[in-house]
Amino acid sequence: MKALSLTGAVLCFRLLAGSSPEPLAAELRRLAGQLDAGNRAPVLAELPPSWSVETAEGQRTISTAPLRKLLDKSPKDSAEAEAWLEYVAEHLERYANAPPAPPDARAKLDRILARREFGGVGPPSALERLRERIANWVRNLIRRIFTFIGADPATGTMVFWFLLAGVVGALGWLLVRMWMKDETRGLVPARMPVGSGRSSLDWVRAARGAGEHGDWRLGIQCAYWAGIAYLEETDVLPRDRAHTPREYLRLLRGPAGSTPARFEPPAAALTGSLERFWYGRSTAGANDLAGCLDWLEALGCKAR
Repeated sequence: MKALSLTGAVLCFRLLAGSSPEPLAAELRRLAGQLDAGNRAPVLAELPPSWSVETAEGQRTISTAPLRKLLDKSPKDSAEAEAWLEYVAEHLERYANAPPAPPDARAKLDRILARREFGGVGPPSALERLRERIANWVRNLIRRIFTFIGADPATGTMVFWFLLAGVVGALGWLLVRMWMKDETRGLVPARMPVGSGRSSLDWVRAARGAGEHGDWRLGIQCAYWAGIAYLEETDVLPRDRAHTPREYLRLLRGPAGSTPARFEPPAAALTGSLERFWYGRSTAGANDLAGCLDWLEALGCKAR
């Protein structure tokens, strides 16, 4: 019996020090067999705090706490514990038998993560954590307020009317802001439908007028359509406004060295600005509109 205990202790020490996935999987199946035979006490005596596994990425640990909880949960039935051991053993064997990753896998992953759509992926910034704390504080404050309201009916009535007045005031303020915004936009002589047949010069004037009134997003939209109108006037694009912005770009992707291909970079920049600021509703500024006018100049359209 002492020799058996010594052997188990040596085996546990080896597994605690670190083992490859396949030997550890075999050991887990051995423990499952002991549980199936009713030898719970020896299994519990052999369990280390965790098992260490040597992998290609370094040493990893597997805690034995879940197994101990399952054994404590059902002292007379070890089925769940056996299933857990089998589950871990199966995953270890799958990892050991998995084909090696291609040598350029890391480089491919780095190229994928370097794309623009993954640019914002990462841990929360300090500003995001501050916003989360403020939101939690507001939620807790509202919860305490409503708890207090429920305890005192008179106070609840007063708070109700106060909140109602605040909501009505906020709606009124939003309506006034929307009315003032519409009034300001009405001063811009650029309220033209897309298929209005205006010339590129008309669209350039509309873009400048929008910029003079601080409506940078509208100015960027007008600058884009100035570029499309100019390309139609020079017979680079067909006079068909049924195309989407991306379809216009595909029409400009001619063979290398051809005339349409020369117009693609400035047209792509104008399209990107339209998508970002008009459709995406990002905040635009004077520099963004100025950049669109520069791209118009690159197309050959006089915008300055």
